[in-house]
Amino acid sequence: SKANCTKRGGQLASLVDEATSKEVQDTLEQRFKVPRMWLGLNDLAEQGTWTWPNGDELTDAHWLPGEPNNYGREGCVELHTSSWEWNDLDCNAALPSVCEAARSR
Repeated sequence: SKANCTKRGGQLASLVDEATSKEVQDTLEQRFKVPRMWLGLNDLAEQGTWTWPNGDELTDAHWLPGEPNNYGREGCVELHTSSWEWNDLDCNAALPSVCEAARSR
């Protein structure tokens, strides 16, 4: 998913605040009906330190109850579209992804 977003000139989505999260949620609900998808949030650089693709650390979390639990090799984050909550998951799982375009300066 990360490579696919990069190939298209973007990156996996960063839902860094409530307004961005709501905007993405509204857009996705109008266009897609998938139960789960990748976000860009991960703790691959340092276990337990969750960061977005732009390097920002997680400040506003929306974890499912009991998550993140780091079961096995879970270092990436999926979004459950039914509740708009997150779960840590093995980064090799095959899921659709949410990409965002690089912002112009």
